[in-house]
Amino acid sequence: MRQLWEMKRRYGDRLRVRCFVDEEGSFITEKDVRAALQGPERLASGNGEGVAAGAGCPYHSAKLLEGLSADPAPRAAESDSDRCGCGSRGADLVVVSGPDGFVTALAGSKKWEGGEERQGPVGGVLGRIRSRYPSLLREWLVLKL
Repeated sequence: MRQLWEMKRRYGDRLRVRCFVDEEGSFITEKDVRAALQGPERLASGNGEGVAAGAGCPYHSAKLLEGLSADPAPRAAESDSDRCGCGSRGADLVVVSGPDGFVTALAGSKKWEGGEERQGPVGGVLGRIRSRYPSLLREWLVLKL
């Protein structure tokens, strides 16, 4: 969490952080997730340039992200304006972290391929949201940690 808040301090309005904690006896529902994805600042800004601009980049393409290692190697330091070299202005990102069962329930399971754990397709609560409300998650990338 300290790293997230440090990034928020560094990038200001370019980064919005929302955290949900699924405590024992409570559950993050589809309604909670939809509300976070639709947040008031998203509705006001209507941004969406990020994902389309880097559609061929594994860090900015939902389809290519599925095959990305679940534990990507750290990248060398690059300029803040173009971290991956694709020219994208960024992406809306849902990061799901926790025990495997939690990640699977919220975002779908990771998959094993070629001896490595990969991100895998989006499933779980986020997959249902993507199916029921295609425009809502169209511009969001899902990262499973």
